[in-house]
Amino acid sequence: KDWIWEEQFGALVCREVLTEEERYERELGAYLQEAEAEQRYEKSWHLPDVFQEETLSYQQVSEDYNLLLLAGLVLVTGAAIWIGQDYDLRAGREKRQAIFQEEYVTFVSSLSLYISAGLNLQTALQFCTRDYIKRKPGEHLLRIALQDVQKDIQNGYSFLAAVERFAAVTDDADYRRLAGLLSQGLVNGARGLSTSLEKEVEKVREEKRRQSKIKGEQISTALIAPMMLQLGIVIALIMLPAFTSMQF
Repeated sequence: KDWIWEEQFGALVCREVLTEEERYERELGAYLQEAEAEQRYEKSWHLPDVFQEETLSYQQVSEDYNLLLLAGLVLVTGAAIWIGQDYDLRAGREKRQAIFQEEYVTFVSSLSLYISAGLNLQTALQFCTRDYIKRKPGEHLLRIALQDVQKDIQNGYSFLAAVERFAAVTDDADYRRLAGLLSQGLVNGARGLSTSLEKEVEKVREEKRRQSKIKGEQISTALIAPMMLQLGIVIALIMLPAFTSMQF
């Protein structure tokens, strides 16, 4: 515990060998540090003009921002790609919903008509699918979704499950509400379903009329500024010649 071990070593330190350039840089650095220490508390630092009978010149070291610019460019490009992909997804979803909304009233009206004729719900949906196959032979979204409903039923899905999958594919509030009405009609019978579908069609038409009215008012409001600008230009064209021709 109170033992002490002492060891002595011998070391040979060789003198540093400098080249002429290294020696010059070291001596110049020491000279500049000495000049800075002498003028440290003054308002400005006067850099030496001469060192070892040589005239000194100074220049500011230019910083290289290429790496920073490259990193910024990568970040901006990544953000632009991410925003572009998000915009494309949102635009694609809005386009899909617009197609489904365009056919909603026609589809519900046809379904209500077939149910009113005495067909059961599943048969009425089959007839609607057949009509869309005839009317929309191309890659129409609603026709494809209706065909998928029939395939699901053929593959063993219940009618209720197939309708729920149909509402999920459309990804629209109106079609989800329609799926709820069809589910109720399946449980309670199709007796009052035709009336509910007719009310749904009238409700959607009224909503579309209201939205069209709002869009029309918005367009009218947006046109006020260009109209006022045109009015100002016309007034200027009329008044300027009159003022220039007046003599005071």
